[in-house]
Amino acid sequence: MAFFQWAGSQVHYNHGTLSYNYLLEVLAKSGRCDHVYGTYNDMLAAGCVPNTYTYGYLLRSLCQAQRFEEARSVFRGMAAQGCSPNVFSYSILIAGLCRGQKVDEAAELLNEMIDGGHQPNVVTYGSLLSGLCKMGKLKEAVDLFSRMVYRGCPPDGVVYNVLIDGFSKKGDMGEAYRLFEEMLEKGCIPTVFTYNSLLSGFSRKGEFGRVQSLFKDMLRQGCVPNIFTFNNLLDGFCKMGDMVEAHRLFLEMRSLGCPPDVVSYNTLIRGMCSKGKPHEAQRLLREMIRSGVGPDIVSYNILIDGYSKSGALDHAIKLFYEIPKSGLEPDAFSYSTIIDCLCRAGKVGAAFVVFKDMIANGSAPDAAVVIPLVIGLCRGERLTESCELFQAMVKFECVPLIPEYNLLMYKLCKAKRSDDVCEIFHELTERGFSPDVEISKVILETLRRSDDKDAAE
Repeated sequence: MAFFQWAGSQVHYNHGTLSYNYLLEVLAKSGRCDHVYGTYNDMLAAGCVPNTYTYGYLLRSLCQAQRFEEARSVFRGMAAQGCSPNVFSYSILIAGLCRGQKVDEAAELLNEMIDGGHQPNVVTYGSLLSGLCKMGKLKEAVDLFSRMVYRGCPPDGVVYNVLIDGFSKKGDMGEAYRLFEEMLEKGCIPTVFTYNSLLSGFSRKGEFGRVQSLFKDMLRQGCVPNIFTFNNLLDGFCKMGDMVEAHRLFLEMRSLGCPPDVVSYNTLIRGMCSKGKPHEAQRLLREMIRSGVGPDIVSYNILIDGYSKSGALDHAIKLFYEIPKSGLEPDAFSYSTIIDCLCRAGKVGAAFVVFKDMIANGSAPDAAVVIPLVIGLCRGERLTESCELFQAMVKFECVPLIPEYNLLMYKLCKAKRSDDVCEIFHELTERGFSPDVEISKVILETLRRSDDKDAAE
């Protein structure tokens, strides 16, 4: 930028459209939208005539910055500057609108483009197809694909990949595989992205035989698998319960040029826990740390949940308290799992301390957190903490379930804590919560026996 300004100040030299376009390209690629817009205005002030490349850089930069109103304004003003929009300009704006999830507007722009006599190319169609698939509008995507072919624009591998990925994510593997076969018939070469989309889709559907046969086909075609490929295969083997094959593949990954990442480790840890082997899974966690692959909170959550489900509550609790030492923060799942563990281990006081820590860290409680804690506190006659818990539920708009509400109100009524009964009853009824008839009778009788006659009325 400084050199550009220096060059422009030299005697007998003036920047032209070409040099301005070079600068616009550099600025656009670096994401400096304000500088792009400013340079464009400087260009006009200097009397340089912008061309389609100028507008291409400007439109792309504005769309990347989510400044769509300005992008539309620039696009509509192109003709006034002596540069009517062409296929290149339309394609950039359509792609930008799709990335900004403004798919309907992009579709209208495509129709305008065609009505204006411009023939969209495979890039134009591909951008809109990608936007439609990401928004889950697969019917519209198929209709557009048909229009594309009808108008004489043959789809390429990128277009097929977009559709295959869209249908795979939707779970329509019949249509995804049909498009894959059509792709081969049309002479388009599948990429690793193509295979990964199909592998992921078949794995989610539980069709692990298809996963294995597709992987073999991939290797026969000379398509080199990447980490996503191996993680899909690992997931498939683990879901089948074939931990021997999963572990074999895991060990081979490094020699095949794809060292396991955090997803690979987490997948295998989850598989081991699902087979009731959390101790083996923890050894894998330690190996993960030694190998330099830092575990994430998901790694710890899987293992804590595995210990909890296998009844090894002390191991789950110990591992939870290791989370901060690893530089991570517990999330809502970590808290809900460990609170349940502590309550089941009879450590209700410790569970309530964890609950307060959860609130302090800004994690919102849900029913999975609250239910075991309410039951544990009430059974332990810890009614003050129970009331504090319900206050937190109200704050986070977590409506209690009838059984837990009834249990607490029954305990409070039995303890003749009419003030607490009134406070909780009013706060929850104001939020639309309706207690059942039986507990309402108990509450009413408690208030009538107390000195608070107004509350009973």
